[in-house]
Amino acid sequence: LSDVIAVAAGERRSLAVKSDGRVWAWGGSEYYGFLFGTAGLTDSKTPVQVRRLSGIIAVAGGTWHSLAMKSDGTVWAWGTNDNGELGDGTTTDSDYTPVQVSSLSGVIAVAAGGGYDGSHSLAVKSDGRVWAWGTNRYGQLGDGTTTNRSTPVQVSSLSSIIAVAAGGSHEYSHSLAVNSYGTVWAWGYNRNGELGDGTTTDSDTPVKVSSLSGIIAVAAGGSYHGSHSLAVKSDGTVWAWGNNEYGQLGDGTTTKRKTPVQVSDLNLGVTTTTPTPVPSPTSSSSNIFGFVYDSSEVGLSGIGSVTIRMKGLHTGYSKTMSSAKDGYFEFTDLDADTYILTAKESGYKQGKRTVKLREGETREVKLKIKYKWQF
Repeated sequence: LSDVIAVAAGERRSLAVKSDGRVWAWGGSEYYGFLFGTAGLTDSKTPVQVRRLSGIIAVAGGTWHSLAMKSDGTVWAWGTNDNGELGDGTTTDSDYTPVQVSSLSGVIAVAAGGGYDGSHSLAVKSDGRVWAWGTNRYGQLGDGTTTNRSTPVQVSSLSSIIAVAAGGSHEYSHSLAVNSYGTVWAWGYNRNGELGDGTTTDSDTPVKVSSLSGIIAVAAGGSYHGSHSLAVKSDGTVWAWGNNEYGQLGDGTTTKRKTPVQVSDLNLGVTTTTPTPVPSPTSSSSNIFGFVYDSSEVGLSGIGSVTIRMKGLHTGYSKTMSSAKDGYFEFTDLDADTYILTAKESGYKQGKRTVKLREGETREVKLKIKYKWQF
């Protein structure tokens, strides 16, 4: 594999997205063919292409299902579907062909939860709202019910969300979301303190994680014995809460935590937000791809700059974007190795920068912006 722009891991399998928008998978499967979207193939020690997918910029792996997000903001899913985790309005497995998740557009991020008895899925739209579908036994869909959903429902009382995470094992699942102000919200299973609100009470609507601010990234783990949650602050410190049977919270103990504790002796030195995949229009002779980072100390507010990390490539794959979608930076081919960057999301005020890139060259470019959410 080369020219990979995004990866994800699910139960016993791995997924990768290449710069041409195609998805590749490898690993093993107990369920005939579900892993690869390819009839007759149950496991592979080397990557195989997931069929009938193109224009993909991000992927997510659950226990027995997978998600892929296209550059046009639609979401596609394949695998087991006992509880509606594919989001196509059915509970029919789709082992061999990815199906489109119903009634979703403008999606900028996806997450897939775990569960041997049913998984769930999450998506963030460009308006900062979160949608969920699949298993909901412990309220992990966040819609105020415990009813399984085979099509997306909106998570209650959330806005300005920039990233989500889905955890869990068996049906013991929970969900996390971080907003543009650095606040973390959680919902679902909480018997081990996974929600971080100081209780062990499950919640079918989002609750605020206690004593956390300045968060730029979250992750959710899963285990039959109980899950845990992680968060990265803008100062590079890592915080954890939930089950700690094997020391997974990293605080030097095996004590469960109902509120966040700092992971010992670890500082990531992070000064940027988690990268957001950028769709890349290409010409027939060359293209570029990149990731967007917010480099201001105040997160996604105030006046700061955005750094585009780019690499010049040569490819025979030809594609033209029919229209720029909100939430992304547009790379417009001017001539040969010259590109102009234009911020397209509502709320951005920016200039334009022209950058020359040669094949194989990597360069960072900063775009000054004034960011404000407009919902």
